[in-house]
Amino acid sequence: MTHFWLNEVVSVHTLFPGLFPDAKFANQVVTTYRLANHLNTSAFLSPRSYLCKKDELFPLDQYVEELPTNVTIHYIHVQPFKVRVGGKFAETEECPQDFLTTTTEPPYPVTTESPVIPVGHFVLQDDKGQTCLLANFGAMFRVEYDLTSQGMIRNAIYVLPANCSVSGFCGEEAVHVTLSFDTAFNLSASFSSDGKVFKLVSLSVGYVRSPDHFPDAMYPDTGDIEELTNLTLVTTDVGKSYLCKEAGVIKVGASVVLEVLELQIQPFDVKNGRFGEASECNNDIPTTNASYTVVPASSVLPTNPTTNMPTLPPPSGPTEPLQGNYTVHDAEGKVCLLADFGLQLRINYTRQNGKIATGVVNVPVNAEVSGTCSNTHSSLTLLFYDETFNLTISFAMSKNKAGSKTSHWTGLHLSFEEAPSIFPGTKRINDPRLISNTSLDLLTTSAGKSYKCNADVNTTITKDMAILVRLVHVQAFDVESGQFSASEECVQDSKGSVDKTAITVVGVILFIIALSIAVVGVVGKRKAQKMYVRLPSLLD
Repeated sequence: MTHFWLNEVVSVHTLFPGLFPDAKFANQVVTTYRLANHLNTSAFLSPRSYLCKKDELFPLDQYVEELPTNVTIHYIHVQPFKVRVGGKFAETEECPQDFLTTTTEPPYPVTTESPVIPVGHFVLQDDKGQTCLLANFGAMFRVEYDLTSQGMIRNAIYVLPANCSVSGFCGEEAVHVTLSFDTAFNLSASFSSDGKVFKLVSLSVGYVRSPDHFPDAMYPDTGDIEELTNLTLVTTDVGKSYLCKEAGVIKVGASVVLEVLELQIQPFDVKNGRFGEASECNNDIPTTNASYTVVPASSVLPTNPTTNMPTLPPPSGPTEPLQGNYTVHDAEGKVCLLADFGLQLRINYTRQNGKIATGVVNVPVNAEVSGTCSNTHSSLTLLFYDETFNLTISFAMSKNKAGSKTSHWTGLHLSFEEAPSIFPGTKRINDPRLISNTSLDLLTTSAGKSYKCNADVNTTITKDMAILVRLVHVQAFDVESGQFSASEECVQDSKGSVDKTAITVVGVILFIIALSIAVVGVVGKRKAQKMYVRLPSLLD
């Protein structure tokens, strides 16, 4: 019986000052990290796959006079030999660390999800109550911190909530805005203007190493503020808004990496509470100087230079979406979300000739399903096409002024790779993309009931994406015994049934009227015949 094990970890990087401030060997290429011949990992049987949900740390040596580097692997599932036809993992053998606190496997599949980045709408008002700054964007923070274990480092990852509190001030030459959340977390930005153009001049990120976001921190509940100053970013004419849909990454201070997506912002001369004409970013992300780093998000994704990105086969089957049946379980293994529908994504992309085309993606019925549930928020995540498409649909429960509760489809987040088989002639072959909207209001239904619609639901998500939802039956809250509750029909279905009833009623009424006219005509004719009496001829 054969075994496999992890034999070597190699890392190649350059000590750029923007990422490695005050490095002794600035701009030097560090080509090799290595730890002996066999790393401290267990051997596992082949042809099985290896799964470990717990973090695994590997201290690595290097060949320059710098401190050792630590590599932490978060949630690994790997099979390097004898992979089955079809690209599926073989039987899984899990690492011992995953079973330190339990002796039995969970009753339902458990997955580790990447955080969904919500896109929020933020408004700052001046002392007169007038809107002076508008901003739409989503943000994710990666903050490096020390663990209680000596020499170990980890990244805390969290997102900017869409419901942050907004504060700051507005002036003719300067605007400062702070977005605060979770008591002690915030993101601040300062803008300046000369009356003709405005620019972003500084950023700061404040955080506290709370146990929720920074588990096992060496210095728990301590705070820091990381700053980045002397910037000249998002330069735009006053009266216009700066628009950059593409995701970008910027390093703030020594420990924070900030990822921003779907950005539109206007800090000066806002009129009628609306964005001015949009000035789109040049190539999505501007070039910056060496004191800080802003790069397209795709350039910081982990890649292997010897491995090509996967090329997806053309979507097989019918051109229309098939109805899938998707189920989400809560922490106790109970069904908490039911969704039956067919989904078709229509995504705009740019061809190599510069023209805009549309790629059509039908979500397969066998997509990998995961999600979350609570009393006020639920989500459904569908992973498909060899995990190159990740679609998350968010639901929320809200209460109106009368006190009644309703559930809504409120958000959609899609990350995917622009594969040529789905996006023929694409200019961005296999590049990652993100599309997100957190201000949707779809599939509204009363609490305790399910939403059902036989009519097609067509919705525009962003300027680059529309979605078709077919034969939908959804219940995101209050699921009992794993079954749909009584359903509320969509307006489209209700209108159809009313129209049919109206046609039937009108037909019956017209028939009665016609019959009445005929009867009246016959009776009238007979009465008229009785009234006529033949008079003798005057000639007789």
